[in-house]
Amino acid sequence: MEYVTIIMSTYNQSKYLKASLDSIINQTYKNWKLLIIDDCSTDKTSDILKNYVNYDNRISFTKNFFQKGLTENLNNLIKQSKTQLIARMDSDDISLSTRLEKQVEFLNLNSNISVVGSNAFCIDKNDLHVFNSNFPLNDYDIKKELIYKNVFYHSSIMMRKSFLEEMNFYNTDFKKCQDYELWLRGIHTHQYANIAENLIKYRVSKYNYLNDIYKIKILKKCKNLNIFQKFASIFRTIIYIAYKRLFNEY
Repeated sequence: MEYVTIIMSTYNQSKYLKASLDSIINQTYKNWKLLIIDDCSTDKTSDILKNYVNYDNRISFTKNFFQKGLTENLNNLIKQSKTQLIARMDSDDISLSTRLEKQVEFLNLNSNISVVGSNAFCIDKNDLHVFNSNFPLNDYDIKKELIYKNVFYHSSIMMRKSFLEEMNFYNTDFKKCQDYELWLRGIHTHQYANIAENLIKYRVSKYNYLNDIYKIKILKKCKNLNIFQKFASIFRTIIYIAYKRLFNEY
C-alpha cells in the first residue's frame, strides 16, 4: 500500500485541532504521513501538536519563526513530501474514517485523474450540521461549473504530486482562494473528479465577500478562460456578492 502525505497549515485553531487530528489517526487507511506547519500560533496549538507527535510518529510539525500564510506554507509542505499522493486537510475540518481509503482507491483506478475531492457534511462553528454539499462529480461537469465557482472543498482534496509540480505549485501571488486559482490553471491540461459520498465535515462560516474579491482578481489574471467566460464569471460573482451581503447567508 502506497503512502499518502497529508499537508496542514494551522494558526490559532486549538479549539478544533484535536478533532481534526483524531480524524486522521482514525482513518481506515493507515499508510499516511501528516506534515503540519504552525504559522506562529499564540494559543495552545503548538502544545497540542507536540502531544500528538509524541503519540503518533506519523505526525510531524514545524513552527514558523514569522508568519508566512497558507499559500507559502502549503508549497513548503509539498516540497517536503516524499509521496506521489498528497491530501489536503484544514485544522478546523474533520475527515470521515474512510476518506483516505476511498480516495486512494479512486486514484488507483482512475490514472487519468489528477485531483479528486468529495462532497461534505457542512457544519458550523459549534459542530452543528448546516447543509450537505452537492458538487458535480465528473471532469466535464466540474469544468463547466468551475469557471463560475469553486466546486471543490480544499480540505477534501487528494492530488497527485506530479500535478502540483507541473503547475509549479500554488501561486504565491494569492493569499486567499489559492486552490481555486490552481484548479483554473490546470483546467485544460488535467482531469478532475469528485466522489459523490460525503467524506469530510467541512466547517462553514458566514459569508466573507473578501474571498470573492480575490476570486475576481484570479479571473482577471487567468489565461485559460476566454473573454466571454471571464466577463460572465465576474458578472455572476458581483451579483453573488451583492446577494450574500444583502441576506448575510452561508
